[in-house]
Amino acid sequence: MHKKATQGELSFKRFCSENNIPCQRIEEGELKTPDYRIEVASKAIYVEVKDIEEDENFSAPVHTRTIGAHVRAKIEESRLQLQPPSKSGAPTVLLIFNALDPFQAFGTEQHDFLAGMYGINCSNRSSNPKNGGILSRQEQILRLY
Repeated sequence: MHKKATQGELSFKRFCSENNIPCQRIEEGELKTPDYRIEVASKAIYVEVKDIEEDENFSAPVHTRTIGAHVRAKIEESRLQLQPPSKSGAPTVLLIFNALDPFQAFGTEQHDFLAGMYGINCSNRSSNPKNGGILSRQEQILRLY
């Protein structure tokens, strides 16, 4: 049985089609599998597409969230699907599609991926090497405005 495609899956399939990338949907079975198998330079790559579709904090007048939480949750959700091909040596991709925020800023900014992947809070970092890349409290407050 095949479920209805998500926004992320539709966007991914359109991307593959527009870029002439062979893309095959992997049928769901008893075992967890990635969503798609694509071929790039004669190499099979397995892709799992996860959509961020809801968050109760997004509809609030002031948006609050834990940096990296959406990314970390999608990594956890896809782990069992991507492990078999990865363990066999095949490249795997987790594609996270932000269907919640059309501006792609709520939960999928660069620091969200760093925090979600490495468990670090990168929001208080700057590119200033003089202070080790750490923003002072005053710089943090100024960035808010």
